[in-house]
Amino acid sequence: MINRKEFIIKILRGIALISITLVSGLLIFREKSEEECNFDFACKNCSKLNDCSLNQAINYKKKPE
Repeated sequence: MINRKEFIIKILRGIALISITLVSGLLIFREKSEEECNFDFACKNCSKLNDCSLNQAINYKKKPE
């Protein structure tokens, strides 16, 4: 038979495991900010340049070629 101390320890371990699982899931599956570019190359090669509202893209569009 389980005593009170073992019961409390098992409950606390379960809570800790669920908390770690939830936090790691939130960090993995969170949405990225709209203010972040998904590409590592310059604006010149980007296919989304016309619709992009980032400061880098706006400055690139204003720059004379």
